Amino acid sequence: MLKRRTIRVECIGDSFERGYTFGRFSDQVSVNDRLWQIASPSLAANLLMSTNNLPVRFRGGNQGFPISRLTDAGLPAALAAYCATWNMDARDWMLLEDAGDHIGNPDTYQAAVEAVIDAVAPVRCAVITAFDYPVGIGADPNYQWDRIIPGFGRSMNAAKIAAAASRGALLIDENAAMDAYRSTTLATDLLDPMQHIDGTIDGIHAGPWGTLKEVSVRLTALGLAGSVRSIEALTSIANVDFTRLQCGATVWNGTRAISYCSALFPAAEVP
Repeated sequence: MLKRRTIRVECIGDSFERGYTFGRFSDQVSVNDRLWQIASPSLAANLLMSTNNLPVRFRGGNQGFPISRLTDAGLPAALAAYCATWNMDARDWMLLEDAGDHIGNPDTYQAAVEAVIDAVAPVRCAVITAFDYPVGIGADPNYQWDRIIPGFGRSMNAAKIAAAASRGALLIDENAAMDAYRSTTLATDLLDPMQHIDGTIDGIHAGPWGTLKEVSVRLTALGLAGSVRSIEALTSIANVDFTRLQCGATVWNGTRAISYCSALFPAAEVP
């Protein structure tokens, strides 16, 4: 029987995992900035894990195993070696994310993702779909993961879904979740979860609310959301720095920011 220890959740991905909440990468932001704690999916997830004393730690971006694409040459072998170095096993997770400019070949891409899943066994894998919006670099067809690729009859996201299904891996459909969330927040408050703290939107990288939505979706998929009983550290940050988290909202204050946090993590006690 495996002994209880801290579970590792390795977020294997590109600039999404490095975090671009500020409109620049999380490792380019001072750790003394309160909002640095939500500057990437892994940082925000770890804030919640620490608050709730959960034996789970997320790693991503430059704090983990950064990649350019899941199709990078030699990646399966490199990740297998990484798992061995850190003694990762069936208690741990690898979340496989890819959202940058893609290779435009769903068949090759599916095979590459399957090869990664095979290589890291028995570590559990989850495949994450990519969201994008036709603004900034998101208007570039090479960054559009839902676009049907000519000659293949399916999208790059469809290739991700097929890879997860073929290997029995967990599918985390952040694409559908973010589409629904963004539609709701824009309709309700004109708040755009894709807007960064510096006010920019590039159509690819999530802003603070989009990043927190990613965390909410991931924790739910991994069966951890119900254990997030306290979001006190998060709501404290949101209340103090609410002006920097407005992200286009028309009516906004600390109370409203706290309510957004509570909606994302409904198992937590109301602050």
